[in-house]
Amino acid sequence: MDYLLHPFTSDFMLPGDITFDDFVDTVDHTYVKRHHLLYMPMYGILLLVLRKLYEKHVATRLAGHLQIQNKRKPLLIDARLERLYAETKHPDQKRVSAYAKRLDMDERSVRRWFRRRRNHDRPDLVNKFKETSWRFLFYTVAFCYGLATLIQTPWFWDTSMCWTGFPMQPLWMSIYYYYMIEGGFYMSLLYSLGMDNKRKDFYEQIIHHLATIFLITFSYACNFIRAGSLVMIVHDMSDVLLEVAKCAHYAERRRLADNLFTSFAVVFIISRLLLFPRVVLYSTLVESLLVTPPYSGYYFLNVLLFVLQLLHIFWSITIVRMAYDMLVVGVVRKDDRSDVEEKSSDEDEAN
Repeated sequence: MDYLLHPFTSDFMLPGDITFDDFVDTVDHTYVKRHHLLYMPMYGILLLVLRKLYEKHVATRLAGHLQIQNKRKPLLIDARLERLYAETKHPDQKRVSAYAKRLDMDERSVRRWFRRRRNHDRPDLVNKFKETSWRFLFYTVAFCYGLATLIQTPWFWDTSMCWTGFPMQPLWMSIYYYYMIEGGFYMSLLYSLGMDNKRKDFYEQIIHHLATIFLITFSYACNFIRAGSLVMIVHDMSDVLLEVAKCAHYAERRRLADNLFTSFAVVFIISRLLLFPRVVLYSTLVESLLVTPPYSGYYFLNVLLFVLQLLHIFWSITIVRMAYDMLVVGVVRKDDRSDVEEKSSDEDEAN
C-alpha cells in the first residue's frame, strides 16, 4: 500500500537532505512513520461503531429523559402534490394559485402542505439531538485527553520547543493517539455523511472534513505534530461549548442554550482570533525559522493555516451577528446549519 503514501515525499515535506529513511526507531525513541497514516481510517471505523452504540443505547434514553420529542404533524400523502413538489420546493404565489386551481384546493392548504413537506425533509429533533450529543461527547473527551497530554509537554508552555531538534523529534505515544483519534473522528464523520441528518451545508461539510483530514495527515507526515497538537486543542475547546449549546436548544432549555452560546462565542473569538494567530501562527511562521530555513513543506503548511485563519474570521463575524441578535434584538437568525422547521400562524389549524 505504499502507493497511497506516494504524495508524501521527503523532498517536499522535509528540510535539507533529511529523508524519511532517517526516521529510524531506537531503544529509547520512536519516530513518525508515514505508514502510521494507514491506521487512521481504522480508528475512524472504530469511532463510527462506538457512535452507533452510543446513539442506540445512551442518546435515545437521554433524549427521552430530557423530554425531547418529535412534534411534527402527520403529512398528507398526495401523489399529485408530490409531483409538484419535485418541480419546486418553494412555489411562488403564482404557482400556488395555479396548483390550488388544478387540485381543487384552497391556497392556504397548498402552502401548508408545501411547508410541512419541506419540514418532513429536515432531520427530526431526536436524531439531531443524538448526532449532536455524540459530537459533544467526543469533543469533551478529546479536549480533556489533549489538555491532560499537552500540559506535560514542554512545547505547551514554550512554543519555541515545537522546533527544538526539528524534524528529528521523537514521537510521544500520547500525541500519536491524539492524532489518530482526531483524524479518525473526522474520517468517521465523512463515512457517515450519507446516514447523518442531511443539512443545507452538506457539500460544505464534505469540504470541511476533507480539509481537516488533509491538514491532520499532512502535519503528521511532516512531523509538525507538536504545532499540530496545539492547533487541535485550540479548536476543540470551543467545539465542546457549541455542541452542548445545541443540545440545550433541542431540549428547549432556552436560557441555558443562550448562556452556553454566549460562552461559545467568547471562547471561539479568544481561541481562534487571539490564541491561534498569536501562539500557533507565530510559532510556525517565525519560531520555526530559527531552526531551519524555509522549504516547500514550511510554505505549504503556513498557507493551509492562513486559509484556516481566514475561515476563523468569517465564522467569527457570523457568530458575532448571531450573538448580537440574541442579546440585543432577542431573536437569533436562522443560518444554513440550523434546520429550524418552518412555522406560520395557521400551523396549529387541522388539515
